[in-house]
Amino acid sequence: MKTRPLAELEPEFFRLVDERRSSPVERIEDAQGMELACPACGHDPGRERDAHYLRVFFQGRGVPDGALPGPGRWAVSGSGLADVTLSPSIDCTNGGRGPCKFHGWIENGVVRW
Repeated sequence: MKTRPLAELEPEFFRLVDERRSSPVERIEDAQGMELACPACGHDPGRERDAHYLRVFFQGRGVPDGALPGPGRWAVSGSGLADVTLSPSIDCTNGGRGPCKFHGWIENGVVRW
C-alpha cells in the first residue's frame, strides 16, 4: 500500500459555475467537490505529461445529476484539506480496463492506494 499527503497533490475545493465549469473555494463548507492530481498516474517531477486530475463531487451539496464525472457522490468530513476524509473509495480503474491505475482512499488528509 502506498501513501502520500494530500497536500502534495495540488488539492482544491470547488463549486460549480455550471455543469461543466467550476470555481475554486477555500472552505470545505462552501465546496461541492474536490480535485487533485492522480497519485498513481505520474504526478511527480519529470512525469507531468502523464498526470491527470481526479474530480469528485460531495453528497448533499446540490450537485446537478448531469454534472460530470458522474454519477458517484462522496460523503465528506473534516475541517479542510489537512484532515479531509472521503467515503467510499475512489476507483478510476474502470474495473481494470481503464488507463488509470488509481483505486484508493482519502482519509485524514492522506491518500492511500
